[in-house]
Amino acid sequence: MATLGDPLSDLGLFLVYWGRDQTTFAGADASKAPGTGFLTREEIAARYAEVSGRDVSQLDFYEMLASYKLAIILAGIHARYLMGKTVGEGFDHIGTMVESIAQSALDTGSRSSIAALRG
Repeated sequence: MATLGDPLSDLGLFLVYWGRDQTTFAGADASKAPGTGFLTREEIAARYAEVSGRDVSQLDFYEMLASYKLAIILAGIHARYLMGKTVGEGFDHIGTMVESIAQSALDTGSRSSIAALRG
C-alpha cells in the first residue's frame, strides 16, 4: 500500500510497521537486533533523507498519522468481523491491536521534538 501525495507518509507507515523494538518487526518473530544486518530506525530515516534529498525533520508527524490511520483501519476490520462480514482465521484478535497502536502514536508525540505533537 502506498499513498498518493507526500512521500513521507509512506516512510512514516514503514516505520510504524518496523516498530521501535529491536527484536521484532511487523509482528514477526524475526530478530533485527544489532549485528543481524538490519538498519536502525535512525539509519533508515538518514538513508531515506540522503537518497531522496527530502527533509525528514518532521517525521514524527508522519509516523503519528500512519499509526492513527492503521488503528482506524484495524478498528474497521474488527467491526466487520464482529458483524460476521470478515471471515477467515486471525481476525478475532485484530480489535486488541487498536488501542496499542493509538497509544504508540501518543507515545511518538510525547517524545517528539515537534512541540505541537506533545501533550
